[in-house]
Amino acid sequence: MKRYSFFILIFLMLLLSGCNLPQSNPTPTVNLVGTQVSQVLTAQPTSTTVPTTAPIEPTNTVIVVTPTESGIPPSTPTPVATDPRQILGDPTWQDSMNNGNNWGLGSDGYKDDYIEIEIEDGFMKLEAERAAGWLSWRLGGAQLQNGYVEATFKTGNCSGNDIYGIVLRAPDYESGRGYYLQLTCDGQYNLSVWKDSGLDALQEWTTSSAILAGSNQTNRLGAWITGNQWKLYVNGVLIKEISDGSLTNMGHIGFFIIANQTPDFTIYVDEIATWE
Repeated sequence: MKRYSFFILIFLMLLLSGCNLPQSNPTPTVNLVGTQVSQVLTAQPTSTTVPTTAPIEPTNTVIVVTPTESGIPPSTPTPVATDPRQILGDPTWQDSMNNGNNWGLGSDGYKDDYIEIEIEDGFMKLEAERAAGWLSWRLGGAQLQNGYVEATFKTGNCSGNDIYGIVLRAPDYESGRGYYLQLTCDGQYNLSVWKDSGLDALQEWTTSSAILAGSNQTNRLGAWITGNQWKLYVNGVLIKEISDGSLTNMGHIGFFIIANQTPDFTIYVDEIATWE
């Protein structure tokens, strides 16, 4: 009888120990958008190129199409009376950069080997860590397909072909694809598209008298998009009309910076707004 009780005791001990074996837990449900915002809103390219003075054809690495150093006659601006901001009324959506909620930025901001981004005194501050031609971007939750978008930028110390601007119709956070509306410190503009493996310029780099060139300048940069038709604006002046249908779907909007000449090149985004 004691022997029988002993085996029962051993069996119960094994059964109880089995309750403490590791269990497979189901995959937790997460907020996918929140995860993307916190992890991949800022993306870095896998390569860089030495700045040149001639347009570069896209390859399998990130291409920074550098504006030419030669002078180009300024375009003839449309009168400022056609400023979209003045004729469209109140924006559909607006961010005055009082916090980083729309951009996945907390109080600590974001920093890696190439860029530092933070909300500071009502601006989004993007600072390139080195003058190496790296393209860094920050996308937010807002999206736009057709309509007018405008952002107000202030430059810090800059020179020559240091580049900054707006990303439009980006289909995702991490691939780099989208349209890049670009300004340089020395007063040139360009629209490029990244649809496959790098930036493809849709026009030559062009100087415009509408752009306030140099350090510590403020420019309003805008694009009015209707299907394949693009109207580009600086400080309310129409500077170019372009037709391109490479990416036509709704996509994310955001900002980018490329320091080609100035270490610690910094831009301050004061506001971005959309009209649909």
